[in-house]
Amino acid sequence: MTKKILWFDDDPAQVKPYLETLNEEGYFAEVVSNITEAESLLNNSRYDLFILDVMIPTKNSGEENRFSPEKTERGRKLGLYFFLKYKEKLQGNNTQTLVLTQRLDLNIRDEFIKAGLQPDQFCTKFALRDVEVFLRKVNDLIQGRDHRVGHSNQQIFDLGMQNQLVIEPTKMHDGKPVIRYFVSYSHKDQKLKDELLGHLKERLDIAKEYYFELWDDGEILAGERWHERIKAAVARCQFGLLLVSPAFLNSTYIENQELPAFVASNLAAPEPEKRAIPVALKRIPLDNSINLKGLENLQIFRDSAGKAFQERSTSKTREDFAAELFQQILKIVKRYGEHPHLTESKHYGGAGRNDDQGLIRPKT
Repeated sequence: MTKKILWFDDDPAQVKPYLETLNEEGYFAEVVSNITEAESLLNNSRYDLFILDVMIPTKNSGEENRFSPEKTERGRKLGLYFFLKYKEKLQGNNTQTLVLTQRLDLNIRDEFIKAGLQPDQFCTKFALRDVEVFLRKVNDLIQGRDHRVGHSNQQIFDLGMQNQLVIEPTKMHDGKPVIRYFVSYSHKDQKLKDELLGHLKERLDIAKEYYFELWDDGEILAGERWHERIKAAVARCQFGLLLVSPAFLNSTYIENQELPAFVASNLAAPEPEKRAIPVALKRIPLDNSINLKGLENLQIFRDSAGKAFQERSTSKTREDFAAELFQQILKIVKRYGEHPHLTESKHYGGAGRNDDQGLIRPKT
């Protein structure tokens, strides 16, 4: 019997290639883009797999009455509330569920799991961008080969993160692994960047387990080829600190010369080579209304109140923002770090040598 798949996504054009692949593989797969149609099909038909997007907008007042914008945070959690409403029906029909998200949000992921979703049923679209990987995921879910016993929730969820991009120090300083970081930002944000990095660097400079290196663009001397210096610094760094703002997203240079090393701009783009830590320097909408240049696939750091750095108006709250970012960086380095045994003499001829550092890009 032909297996049936219903895909609920408000952007049918994006999922079309995957839908065609499913049908070519012998599945009967269809896509709906609004709540009313999805509810009608689920209430009147049985499916073997239901694929649900996390962020779904309402299309009319009737849908808003059933899923209020206030409750769903204007669509950001509509997929969650839709799942809660139809969870029992899906389970009663023995319908597997796969939840996909464009932008990684650990809080929403945890709410789905609390609601009964298995951790391996929540993935980013980026993680499943390869059609073969996506098809294997679908096959495993329908045939009951997923829900991997013996794997921790975090190990399974790493499908949706840049888990291949390790942070691997290549030298030591005073007995600590050196972590070089490349700061990508728009010079229109110079003042904010200086303030944030001032607070952050104070903390990174006294980190107990790591030695963090940053090279300000003031180190680039007159007559030096700054573009070559940038490319070399990207190649040397362990991660990119991306200070995201409207000006950052509007920079052609950043988009073409810096981001590709850290972020895949679309599902067909090559995988990035370096780990990215995007930080909300200024407030940007996360409702699919602007082109985030691939950053929609990654969790963008905001503070515990969900604010961007610029939105913090006092010295104390901005210092608190930097303190939270510092802790986040430490967690990322520990989680994704590979620290092979390094000897200073073997690699760089002694402690204290500090000639290869992260780079802050000069004005373009």
